[in-house]
Amino acid sequence: MGLPEASRPKDEVHELPALTALREHLTKVRVARAEWERTFDAIPDLIFILDRHHRIRRANRAAAQRLQLPFKELVGRPCYEVVHGLSRPPAWCPHVLALQDGSEHRAEVREDKANGWFLVTTTPLLGKDGRVEGTVHVARDITKRKEAEDALRASEALFRAVFENAAVGIAIADSQGRWIRFNRRFEEIIGHREEELFSKKITDVTHPEDRLKTLERIRAVREGREHSYRLEKRYIHKDGSVVWVDASVGAIRDPQGHLESLVGAIVDITEKKNAEDALKRMLRIEKQLSTICARFVSSTDTAAAIRAALKDLCLLAEADCAALALFGEDAQRLEWADGWGEGAWTHGAEGLEFLMACPWKERLDRGEAVCLKDLSFVAAAGPLAAERLRSLDVRSLLALPLRMGGRANGVIALRNPRYQGLWNREEQRLLAVQADVIAGALERERTAQEKQLLAEQFRQAQKMEALGRMASGIAHDFNNFLTVINGYADLCLAQTERNDPLRAAIEEIRRAGERAAVLTRQLLTFSRRQPLDPKIVDLNEVLTGLHGLLSRVLGEGIQVLVLPAPSPARVKIDRALWEQAILNLAINARDAMPSGGTFTLEVSETTVSLGAESIQQDLPPGPYVVLSARDTGIGMSPEVCKRIFEPFFTTKESGRGTGLGLPMVFGTVRQSGGQIRVQSAPGQGTTFTILLPTAEEKPPGRGA
Repeated sequence: MGLPEASRPKDEVHELPALTALREHLTKVRVARAEWERTFDAIPDLIFILDRHHRIRRANRAAAQRLQLPFKELVGRPCYEVVHGLSRPPAWCPHVLALQDGSEHRAEVREDKANGWFLVTTTPLLGKDGRVEGTVHVARDITKRKEAEDALRASEALFRAVFENAAVGIAIADSQGRWIRFNRRFEEIIGHREEELFSKKITDVTHPEDRLKTLERIRAVREGREHSYRLEKRYIHKDGSVVWVDASVGAIRDPQGHLESLVGAIVDITEKKNAEDALKRMLRIEKQLSTICARFVSSTDTAAAIRAALKDLCLLAEADCAALALFGEDAQRLEWADGWGEGAWTHGAEGLEFLMACPWKERLDRGEAVCLKDLSFVAAAGPLAAERLRSLDVRSLLALPLRMGGRANGVIALRNPRYQGLWNREEQRLLAVQADVIAGALERERTAQEKQLLAEQFRQAQKMEALGRMASGIAHDFNNFLTVINGYADLCLAQTERNDPLRAAIEEIRRAGERAAVLTRQLLTFSRRQPLDPKIVDLNEVLTGLHGLLSRVLGEGIQVLVLPAPSPARVKIDRALWEQAILNLAINARDAMPSGGTFTLEVSETTVSLGAESIQQDLPPGPYVVLSARDTGIGMSPEVCKRIFEPFFTTKESGRGTGLGLPMVFGTVRQSGGQIRVQSAPGQGTTFTILLPTAEEKPPGRGA
């Protein structure tokens, strides 16, 4: 039984309320602690409380569960051992850093034992003295975020790889058409680098003819009338060339539907378009080839058909003009034949001589077309070639061979063709076939002319042969009569005194007989019945020796020029007879220049080749000496030229000519194994061209 309150000690009575308050406080502490522990364990983040020696003083349930360890195996052990599986703290340890500077630290850490990524926040714990006694580690699981970031980075890397390495060009432009981004393939397509494109718009690299339709399609997308479009268009490459592309363009819009940017997939279709154009050109060429062939079959005017064919070639090649030039007799020079087009070659084949140089002549001889893009190709042909071509406005050239008789006998040159850089071998072959058609027409025309010439030569030869036989018969008979007349005249003179009144009449009869004898000799020369005394002489020396005589015969009003060949011109002729023939040519020239002028005798050498040339010249092939006699006189009409070698034909008034001078020249040339041709036109002067076979032996001295 306890003591009454009055009888209890005084101190015991005062202690009872304090104990009660203490018990209540302790109860609250236990409740608060339990609440803190429940809260601590309810936090999903991993929480560790460490002392200064890295030992775990406390860890929440999330930490124990994630590490799959009971609390008793966590508390008291170093965190680097339990969490990281290490024997010492890692270099990046935030606990160490917090102990050093007393600041909060954060780090993203991959923990294999916890199987995830964590954002670790380390906060220092301060003691009563303000010193850091430990740290609180809060590790938030960021594995899903890191996986999402990794997936995003992988997606971006994949996009960049696809964007940069795509086989097509990809370009992005803003709503105003300014370039924003593009891949390497797009840079390759248009030739511009990234830094160059940033300052440009879509239309800046678009072909001028395609800009309007490009702007119209962009406007339709901007206004919402189209979401995307596809367009075949042309870009201008940095080097100035044209690039065909197939552009598929889509729109990127903001949530309100406003256009933010344009994305285009650009495919280079230049080769495809070039192939299509080449096919179209080939079809046009084949069609035109049929038209040209039909025209030559139906046309009776070859010259007009050739001119039309040159026009067709110009239109096909989109060239300025065309020139048709034939190779000269020596196959080393060009001679003008025909042309078509505005600004055509008006000075013959001028400027085309470089085509006779290697390697172009060799290609033409093989029947290949020569396609030249610029003037740099003519450097090998000489310093003046490019300048000549520039003066003729030749910037590019297509040369097609004219093959006749199995070899190139000429060329068709097309000036500044548009497609010269795109033609393939098949197209060039078809164009060369068209040139072959023209060459065939020329060859047929030339053959027809040769036949006509041969027929004319045959008729002329028959006529001259008949005239020669008649002249020979007349000359022989007349010579017999002259022998009697002159003989009796000589007898009468011998029997007549000098003062006899009949002597003068007999002398006149004798002189007339001598002149008649000269005519007889000329007739015999024309008919090639005159006996010759041929010797090998240098024709240069013969003409030089005649220069003084010719100057006296022609008079002061006519200048005589003798142009010898650079080397001896050896021929086998009757010198006396030829001096008379040359004198006859000079007299004929004097009569054609009543007001004075120039008479030129020029010697040169040539070779008559086997074939058409030999037939035209009516001479066997081989080397020949050429004597040209030119005057600057009044000239002759074609009708007169046809008859000038006929005996007794003359255009001079009565009493001024016998009509036997040129027939005598004709007979002398033919009897010496040569040929004579005349070229003349009213007001253009006259040229006689004589070809004599070259002699092989050396000429004897003058005294021989």
